[in-house]
Amino acid sequence: MKTILVVLLLFLANINTSTKVLRVKSLSRLKKVEVNFEAKREAFHLSKYVEIIDILKKYEGFRSTPYDDGGYLAIGYGQRIAFFPNFKLGKEVTKKEAEDILKLSFANHLRITNYYFPGLNKPQQYAVAHMSYTCGIGNVIKNKYLYKSKEGWKINKYNLYNARKVDSKPNYRAIRVYEYKLFNL
Repeated sequence: MKTILVVLLLFLANINTSTKVLRVKSLSRLKKVEVNFEAKREAFHLSKYVEIIDILKKYEGFRSTPYDDGGYLAIGYGQRIAFFPNFKLGKEVTKKEAEDILKLSFANHLRITNYYFPGLNKPQQYAVAHMSYTCGIGNVIKNKYLYKSKEGWKINKYNLYNARKVDSKPNYRAIRVYEYKLFNL
């Protein structure tokens, strides 16, 4: 909508009204503004991606050796070892390796999100992928955090904020609030 408005305003500003036929003075200027807007939007999405990775790192915490995470062995930034069959028990990971695993895993959660919840915009995809990473996609689906309405996907705020795990980890509710706000950007 913003793109259309900006393009329309620039179009109207460049119309030569001295003749009866309307002519655009500079189409190249119009295209530059549209490309500039797309670049800004992509930069915004990239900044949100970086922000999410940083939040996941802070929330999950780093551990170089395997640890119990709710009955599953995890390593690095809360990544289950079972999803990485090449990992050898007894081995430690560096922060760089853990961050690479985190990014790979988050990309996988984005693919899963797009499969189960098609039609989400980028911030919504990030929010649901974040939920999926921290809670598991099974819990996102089972607890009905999202539902489909006539306008598209919506978050069930009550279910999201009142899940059983709300008090199990520090800042759990703050993370759910962050996801809700990100989803509704």
